[in-house]
Amino acid sequence: MNKVFHSLARFITENELLVLEKGLGRRNLGQVRHASIVSHHGSSLVPEALHQAKHLRTLLVFSEGGIPTVPSHILSSFVYLRTLNLSGCLVNLPESIGAISFLKYLDLSHSHFPELPSTISSLCSLQVLNLFACYNLKRLPPMGKITGLSHLNISGCEALAEMPNGIKDLVHLQTLPMYIVPVNLRLMKSYNLLRKDYHKFARKQYPFGSISDLKHLNLRGLCWGHTGADFIMNPDLEASAARFQERKPPIPGPSEDPEPPIPTVPYLGFAWEVLECLQPHKNLKKLFIVGYPGIRFSQWTLPNLIELVLLNCQGCFQLPVLGHLPLLRSLRMEGLSSITHIGQEIYGGDVEVSFPSLQELSVRDFPLLQQWARLDGKETFPRLRKLILNNCPHLISVPHFTSRAP
Repeated sequence: MNKVFHSLARFITENELLVLEKGLGRRNLGQVRHASIVSHHGSSLVPEALHQAKHLRTLLVFSEGGIPTVPSHILSSFVYLRTLNLSGCLVNLPESIGAISFLKYLDLSHSHFPELPSTISSLCSLQVLNLFACYNLKRLPPMGKITGLSHLNISGCEALAEMPNGIKDLVHLQTLPMYIVPVNLRLMKSYNLLRKDYHKFARKQYPFGSISDLKHLNLRGLCWGHTGADFIMNPDLEASAARFQERKPPIPGPSEDPEPPIPTVPYLGFAWEVLECLQPHKNLKKLFIVGYPGIRFSQWTLPNLIELVLLNCQGCFQLPVLGHLPLLRSLRMEGLSSITHIGQEIYGGDVEVSFPSLQELSVRDFPLLQQWARLDGKETFPRLRKLILNNCPHLISVPHFTSRAP
């Protein structure tokens, strides 16, 4: 029976689907709606005959080698495209891409172009733009008009120096795996685009990280951006940013190698102030903070948080208050090498039950941790099902994990 339905489906869609590897033959292409093409090295990107498919909806091109450019008339021929995959194909993308006004999904990953054409900004129907591993990409065109964009993947765009203008207007943005902090930290401004997750990653070059190199933030969902000179920041923070940016490293002598800067207390305090600027939306579900160089965490109000990961935050001496979070189910803390004690403050103050929903707790690589305070007189961890304590060689006391979970 399955073969019958399969044959029927192929018969119905026979004229709408095209998988092309070695030539078109004599087929009439006027009714083709979905095409998959393998472009061999030295061949044209799209066969001329395929231009008959004026109502093409899907075009997937798989290239065996980079194609220097796409002839402008190719893209302008397919004005009804909804899905276009040119992954790994291009060195340059023509301005005619802007003519595909119905385009919803555009995959340009693993391409070699240094910039996108400005006409990308006119793709008002675009929902997904995949630029993964476009290593040469240096700038993005303004995107404020692409208001329906929900997924922008710029992971691996290592040459990208700044976020595009208008990103704060992308009110439907759900996925943004990397955010590039402007060199002038005074231009940062919080805005609430959060829909799902938030992932912050501070890339480190030196021990404890370097705020001046805090350009790559892995974010999922949220975002904060900058609008320019109209941004009004806390005067103290603005002054701190100015002082930090004006600080110049000593010039090494002819025979000296440059030494990495040594973090100071004001420096680490400034890292906390930067983190404070990243106030996420209250509906945040997941938060990952990796490589944060400050000495303490922000006390954000995140009542809907379900999962929290604190990874390799080696400068922190104190954990944030977490026990009051009513929906937190998973807590993973690893590589917090400066913490010696986990005090009662982690449980939260005025709560009858601390960590009421926590089911999984992982504490790894706390080499200096000696004591984990218990909370007497109140119930803690009532739903805990999985507990991992690993590589905490000096830990001598832990709280009661009085789980009632089945």
